[in-house]
Amino acid sequence: MSSSNVHIYGIDLGKNWFHIVAMDRQGHILWRKKLKTFVINTPPTIVAVEACSSSQYWGRLFNGAGFSVKIIPAQFVKPYLKSNKNDFNDAAAIAEAGSRGTMHCVSLKTHEQLAQHLRGCGKWTSRLYSCFSVSLARVLTIS
Repeated sequence: MSSSNVHIYGIDLGKNWFHIVAMDRQGHILWRKKLKTFVINTPPTIVAVEACSSSQYWGRLFNGAGFSVKIIPAQFVKPYLKSNKNDFNDAAAIAEAGSRGTMHCVSLKTHEQLAQHLRGCGKWTSRLYSCFSVSLARVLTIS
């Protein structure tokens, strides 16, 4: 099948392996393969990925190569899983969920937005740690 028939790519981002499924407008799987040099060798279209810790990184990479990126929360992908859970079935479910026009997607964040978020988390955890330390000190003095 030629890449001109592809409407959307579903990618399952794993720890060590990435699996990709190409789907046409009717929802038929055109091909399945493992992701290696996909970004360089493929004309840009829609790429759907499940929201995870690395989805922002891959989303920016695909976006920079001209792809339209959809990052979909896991709870919205699960209803589209049709059979046993494996990486290729997950990728097909991600592609099908991404092909829905009304699907809620996570916005792609810039490096600055992610850094600001991490700085905010740092303030929150330091406040939590200081509250915990004060509470622990009180418990130890009462005992």
